[in-house]
Amino acid sequence: MAQVRPKCRDAQMEIFTRVFTPSKNRRLNELVGFLLFAAAVLLFLALVSYSPLDNSWNTAATSPDSSPARNWIGVVGAIWPPVMP
Repeated sequence: MAQVRPKCRDAQMEIFTRVFTPSKNRRLNELVGFLLFAAAVLLFLALVSYSPLDNSWNTAATSPDSSPARNWIGVVGAIWPPVMP
């Protein structure tokens, strides 16, 4: 008896392989790789310089104008680390 696999999983795998398969355009592949690397570096710096005193979506604090962000990435870096699981 053959196993029946759900079609949803096959569709998800097809999308996954299509997204992560390099294209024939070498410059596009390099650009995507560079952007992913830059995003990883920014996320790393935001997590390393996290301060619980920064204003965020999940904290009650004064306005960003009265207390500047202590995070190395700035306001964006102060907002995203607490949101990460």
